[in-house]
Amino acid sequence: MAAFSAIDQARGEISLTYFEFGTLAAFWLFYQQRLDVWILEVGLGGRLDAVNIIDNDLAIIASVDLDHQEYLGDTVEAIAAEKAGIFRENKPAIFAGDTPPKSIIDHAKKINSKLYTMNKDFCYYIDESNAHWSFVSGNLEHTQLPPVCLKLSNAAASVMAVELLQGVLPVTVDDLCQGLEKTRVIGRFWALPSNPQCIVDVAHNPAAAIELARQLKSHIIAGKTVALVGILHDKNIGEILAALVPVVDTWFLAPLPGPRGTRAQELADYLEQLGQSNYQLTDSVANAYQQAVNQLEATDRLIVFGSFVTVAHVLAMS
Repeated sequence: MAAFSAIDQARGEISLTYFEFGTLAAFWLFYQQRLDVWILEVGLGGRLDAVNIIDNDLAIIASVDLDHQEYLGDTVEAIAAEKAGIFRENKPAIFAGDTPPKSIIDHAKKINSKLYTMNKDFCYYIDESNAHWSFVSGNLEHTQLPPVCLKLSNAAASVMAVELLQGVLPVTVDDLCQGLEKTRVIGRFWALPSNPQCIVDVAHNPAAAIELARQLKSHIIAGKTVALVGILHDKNIGEILAALVPVVDTWFLAPLPGPRGTRAQELADYLEQLGQSNYQLTDSVANAYQQAVNQLEATDRLIVFGSFVTVAHVLAMS
C-alpha cells in the first residue's frame, strides 16, 4: 500500500492508467530496496509501454513475429520498429532471433546503439551428448553450460548480456552456470507436479507454437501426447494449431470466456481443415482438464497451451 500511496501523492493531477500506476509502484519498491540490478520485461509493442520509461543499460529483443497486429502493424518490419523503441542511444542491444528485421538494424544505427546479433556476434552450439551446450562470442567461449528450460537462443542472449555488462556487474562463470541451472519460467514448458506428466505453456502465436512443438519432439515419451487448447480469437489460430499437429495425438478443445474468447467448435473447424478429427469439444477449460486427465495413461503426457488465460485456469486447479 505504501507504494501506491507514494505514486498517488506524486502524480498530483496527472491521470494514470491501471498499468502505469502499477508499473510506477513496482519501480518505487525496487528503488526502496536499493537493488543492484533491475531486469524489466517491456510489454505490448515496447516503444509506448509504461515500462519503457526507464533508460536501460542494455536492451534485448528475443524475436519478432506477427502478433497484436491491431495495435502494432500488419508486418514484421512494423512490429520490429515498435520493439526497437526500447533501444537507448549509445547503449548496447541484443537480438536473439535468426535475422534482425531491417527496421531494428536501422533504428540501432540511427541512435548509435551497438547491435549484437545471433550467429554474427555470438552463437551457441549443443554438445554431442546433448547434455550441455556452449556459448561463443569472438574469442570468448563458455563450454559445458548446464541444460536450461529456455529456448537456447534466449539463454545465449542472456549470456551475451552478462558479458556486455561485466564492466559494471562482474559475474563469474560459476555464478553464470548456477543462474542458468536454476532458471525457471512459470508457464513456459512448465511441468506440473503430476503423474502422468502435465506441461503448461502459454504459447499463443505461431513462433511460440513452433518452439513448443520442437521441445515436445526433443522430449520423447512412450505414450501419447494429449493437448488441451484454448485460444483467443484475435490470434493466428490456424498457424498455431498447424505447428502442433505433427506432435499431438488427441485434442481437448476448450472455449475461453469474454469477448475475445474462441468457441470450442471454432477450434474444431480449424483442426478439420488441418485434417484432424481426433478431438473432443468441452464447455470450459476446467472440464477439458478433468476429461483429459481422466483419459491419460501412465505413459502419456498432457500439454496445455494457447493462451495465458488457458494456462492460468489449469494452474489454479493444480
